[in-house]
Amino acid sequence: MLPDAIGGRALDSAGLVLLAGSALFAAPLLIWWRFSEQIASSGGLYAFTEAAIGRRGAMVQGGLWVISYVLYVSYTVTQVVYDLLPVPFPGVRGHQGAIEVLLPAALVLAIVLAERAVLWAMAALAVAQVAIVIALGASMLGDTVPSGSFRVGQHPGAVGRGIANTSLLFLCGGLPLFLGGEVAGGGRSLRRVIATTIAGVAALLVVTGFPLAAYANSSIASLEMPGYVIALVTSGHTLAVWVGAGAVASVLGLVVAEFLALTRLLHAVTGATIRRIGLIVGAVAIVADIASVPDPDGVYDRMITPSLVALYLSQLIVFAAYGRYVHRRGRLGPRDLTVVLISCALMVFGLEVVISQQTLI
Repeated sequence: MLPDAIGGRALDSAGLVLLAGSALFAAPLLIWWRFSEQIASSGGLYAFTEAAIGRRGAMVQGGLWVISYVLYVSYTVTQVVYDLLPVPFPGVRGHQGAIEVLLPAALVLAIVLAERAVLWAMAALAVAQVAIVIALGASMLGDTVPSGSFRVGQHPGAVGRGIANTSLLFLCGGLPLFLGGEVAGGGRSLRRVIATTIAGVAALLVVTGFPLAAYANSSIASLEMPGYVIALVTSGHTLAVWVGAGAVASVLGLVVAEFLALTRLLHAVTGATIRRIGLIVGAVAIVADIASVPDPDGVYDRMITPSLVALYLSQLIVFAAYGRYVHRRGRLGPRDLTVVLISCALMVFGLEVVISQQTLI
């Protein structure tokens, strides 16, 4: 996904794109940070919006967010089973229909029945992923350091779009906001966790991703799993399989995080128990995956655009609402206004990409 976000024509400036894209996300991160000073609950972004513009606006924001992630949870499993899993494990071909039904069912049962164990497993997975990414970065680097990776390359316009694309990748960093009501220490601890995690991921991406500039003249960005191919060429089959398995596990880990966030938000809005909500959301996702078995590519294509449109619209409401939130407190200065404008512009850019090009960000 990273080479795709950077863009094939901007790969010669991969280091610059990753560094600037990470820095650009400081604006949305600051909005989340400032909201969290006063608000830490299972409502997450919904609670932020409610405090800024009232319950009616928050219901619109929350509804869009729920639509986005219910669709995302469903079509991402399809993507994993049909597009990602066969790359490192070609033996799954011929069994993908059964896997697409059984995999979400297993994930839902694990989360509902043993949520704490799943969270510990995700923490262990995160550590393993860091090691895999570092190993991949080292294999790409080899004896050659791409000298122009931190400079604007031959396509300045592509570099600009790559920076914005890369910044959008960090939007999922807001998922822990929905655990605000459960984190010891409340908003203070939550802000520290989110800021530290996003900063750490950004640093890791820059340090291990800038060697991608060496692949500027290749078609690597168009591949389904670029990291697997790079590892296969630079290091061999063993690392390639680990990279492929890590990519699959990473995407599934994101699905779990989104599922948990959905249960918290719907609990905050409806008052229903988290377990009951988990079973309902899980049932919807499983039914959607069953329905996609006859035509997985078609279902994926039909789901991804409305999901991303709903995501960017929901975040746009949050960032615009922050301006109102600060204004009502009599302190909407140039800095806050700039942060709001940058954050909203990023979401508008995301909408433009999805609607006009219908490509995955």
